[in-house]
Amino acid sequence: MQIFVFYPNEDKVGVKTIKTFAERMKSEGVFRAIMVVQANLTPFAKQCLGEMQPKYYIEVVSLVNQLLHLQQQQSQKVL
Repeated sequence: MQIFVFYPNEDKVGVKTIKTFAERMKSEGVFRAIMVVQANLTPFAKQCLGEMQPKYYIEVVSLVNQLLHLQQQQSQKVL
């Protein structure tokens, strides 16, 4: 089983980017991916991800949320 990890450069990832990633997945026969985003997805991009399932699945990881989570963990260790 293969999995792709995508790192888009946009602050807000849109449908065009999602479709580009989906085409690459299709052409290479990969059905699962992780997309690490800087901020958020547009509402249409979220809808697009939902429509791709169950054939193609892209898990979205937000760097902002991960950084906040790490900061909370660090502050709890200090207390």
